[in-house]
Amino acid sequence: MKKLILFTIMALFLSSCTAVKFESPQPSTAPSISEFPSKMHGIFVSNNEDTLFIEKNYFRYSGGTEVGVDGDLSKPQTVLKKMNSSYILNLYDKDNWNVFPFKASRNKIVTHCANLTSESEQLIVEVQESRPVREITSEDGKFEYYLLAPTDKEFRQLLRKNLFSEKKIFKRLK
Repeated sequence: MKKLILFTIMALFLSSCTAVKFESPQPSTAPSISEFPSKMHGIFVSNNEDTLFIEKNYFRYSGGTEVGVDGDLSKPQTVLKKMNSSYILNLYDKDNWNVFPFKASRNKIVTHCANLTSESEQLIVEVQESRPVREITSEDGKFEYYLLAPTDKEFRQLLRKNLFSEKKIFKRLK
């Protein structure tokens, strides 16, 4: 029962943050990382007092009393990958993956998520020129999210062109 409540909360949080989901963890050919690097271990807080707690294999995000997301890298529903100087956290949600790029230093973690803006919608149109993009709707026909299956090269381009534009900055608690 506890897991069902957690996944419901996670789905609500993730759907409010990301309007783009992926068919597989990204970047697709990069190997998974089994542990968070030690520089990320600790407690971090954002300006609006959201908290991020990271241990060796586990993280917990808390955004007030209503939003909580956690993940365990030893479980297949949470996949961490590295691409250049960024880390990519992939969280499984129903049939698809939510993707959260972030950068980490010893005292700060900057997370990103995909919100729909006119610029990000233009990126989706560009992706559609080379690869099918599915538009997922709810039972009542309302748009929910885009579903992508990019190559690693296309994913890097989406990162570089700021598909993941919304960001939250967490600073280490002393």
